[in-house]
Parts: sequence; structure tokens; C-alpha cells
Amino acid sequence: MRRTTFLLILAAFSFGTTAYATEMAIPPAGPPVARGPSISRPPLTFTVPVRLSNVRPEVTEGAVRCFALKGPAGGGQVGSGTTRFSIPSDSGGFSGNVVVNVAEAFGTPGQDDLSLATHYRCELLLNDPGKGLVNPET
Repeated sequence: MRRTTFLLILAAFSFGTTAYATEMAIPPAGPPVARGPSISRPPLTFTVPVRLSNVRPEVTEGAVRCFALKGPAGGGQVGSGTTRFSIPSDSGGFSGNVVVNVAEAFGTPGQDDLSLATHYRCELLLNDPGKGLVNPET
């Protein structure tokens, strides 16, 4: 099975400052892989370096959520994936790679195939007590 891996850099975020969602084009992947009665692609794998500092002690978890899209901003979503990570409360930060597998979104047959993806977008989320996972930008 062939996996497509991308490296996306999200630089030095801290809670309460601006977070940036990154969108880039996806290069063409290999041929579809047969799975059961339908044909689909293996998941896209994103390795996202994340560096956080000055995080409030009560924020002990973060996540990176990535989407595969049919076009640039506003394009239809054909897949998504989220990976959570722990933020040690004693350090107030996190530095490491977060691996996110983006799988097909199942809905309308023929419309939610990862082979239709031309762009992707990833965003950083922090677990704010009482609110759940939120984008620190908002």
C-alpha cells in the first residue's frame, strides 16, 4: 500500500495569539487501491511539526485537524483527520511532530474520493476547559 506523506510546518503557537491554518496544493498520488466493493485511495498522512509556548496550565491537550479539499479555500471536503496530543501542564509548552491520517469522508458516492483532492488545510486546536477543542485564533 502506498502512503503519501507531507511535511507541514506550524510555527510557534501560544494560546491567545494568532494561529494560522495552512492550505497547500496536493501533488498527484498513485493509482487507487481496491478495498472491498469500492475503489479508494489509502489515507493521506501529514507530519505536522508543532511548537507551543506560554500555554496556560489548565490547557493540557491540543489537536491538529487536517482536511483534503477539492479546490482552494471553500472547495468541497473529501477527507479529514484529527490527532490529539498532550501538553504537559508543568512545561507550558509542546514541541514535537503530530501525525495526522486523513481518510475519505463518506457521503455521496463518487464525490468523497481522496483522488479528487487538490488542496489541503491543517489547523491547530487547543482544549480550553469548559469549551472543548477550540481554535486559539478565535
